[in-house]
Amino acid sequence: MIKKGDRITFKPEFTDKGDELLTFVARCDEEKGRIDVSALELKSLPIWPMQTVHVDMISEVTRV
Repeated sequence: MIKKGDRITFKPEFTDKGDELLTFVARCDEEKGRIDVSALELKSLPIWPMQTVHVDMISEVTRV
């Protein structure tokens, strides 16, 4: 179960060029096999971008 604040690493088939430079974090607790994630490096933007992904897209979760 992924919890708010966990660091997320995506499987290679779900990444774009440059994603390795970003640190993705869970914005909320996992619910129904989905999780909202954002890149910490983009937090300073007026609106912090967020995307909802299926947990099958995640290769590694690091508790902080």
